[in-house]
Amino acid sequence: MATTDDKTYLFFEKVFEKRWKEKISQIKDSYHKRLDLNSEETLIKEFRSFGINFTFESNKIEGSTLTYRDTSMLLEYQISPPNKKMQDVLETRRHMEVYESLLNNKEEISLDLIKKWHKDLFKDTKPSHAGIFRDIALSRKGTKGVNVVIIGSLHKPPTFEKISLLMAELIEWYQNKKKIYNPVFLAGYFHLKFSIIHPFVDGNGRISRLINNYILHKNGYPMLNIKYNQRRGYYSSLENSSILSSISSLSKFKFSIPKAISSSTVTPTN
Repeated sequence: MATTDDKTYLFFEKVFEKRWKEKISQIKDSYHKRLDLNSEETLIKEFRSFGINFTFESNKIEGSTLTYRDTSMLLEYQISPPNKKMQDVLETRRHMEVYESLLNNKEEISLDLIKKWHKDLFKDTKPSHAGIFRDIALSRKGTKGVNVVIIGSLHKPPTFEKISLLMAELIEWYQNKKKIYNPVFLAGYFHLKFSIIHPFVDGNGRISRLINNYILHKNGYPMLNIKYNQRRGYYSSLENSSILSSISSLSKFKFSIPKAISSSTVTPTN
C-alpha cells in the first residue's frame, strides 16, 4: 500500500516534470559551463564569497547582530566587530568553517556527520548540547531528554523520546531515495523533514540549511542562499508544511527550492 509520502511524490514528480525539470536541467548545465570557464583560483574565491554571504544570511535569520560588513571583515581579515555579541562572532567563524569543510567532503549524509557539523558549529557557544540530539541532552531539571517549543510557531516538534528513531528513519529514507528523486527536491524534502523533527535543542535552522546545500553541491547543483529578507516566506512554507502535512502544502515548500535556484545566479557569487 502506498504511503502518504509515496502519494505526495507521485503528485510532486508529475508537477516537477511539467514545471521545473527542464529549467533545473538548464541551470545545472549553465552552472557547469561557467565553472569550467573559471580557473581554480577564481572558483575558490567565488565559493568563499558565496560562503560569506551564506554565513551572514543564515546567522542573521537566527538573530545574529552582525552586519554583512561585520561578517566580511571578520572572515576576510579576522577583524572582530566592536560592541557585538561574542556568541555571534564565534558562531560566524564556526559556520564558515563548517561550510568550507563540506565543499570537498564526499561522505554520505549520516547521523554522525550531522552531529559533527552541529558540534563544530556550536562547540564554543553551546558546549553542553553541541553535537547531541535532544533525546539525550540534559534538561534544566537534570533529567535526560529535552522537549522544545518553537516560539511563534503552531508546529509542535516530536517529544525527545522519538528523536533517534525519527532521525534514523530520515537517513534511511535518504539512502533509499537518493538515486530515485531529483537532488533539488531531495534536498528540499530533507530540509523540511529535519526541520519538523527538530533533533537538536538549538541550531536546527542553520544545520538544515547546511545540509540542504551539501546535498545540492554534492550533486553538482548551485547552492541556495535563503536571505534574511526572505525569512517570512521561508518560515511560512515550513510552518504550513509541518502543520498541514498535505500534498499541496508539502509541494509548496518543495517547489520553493527550485524556484529560488531558478531565480538565483548560476555561479556562487555575491
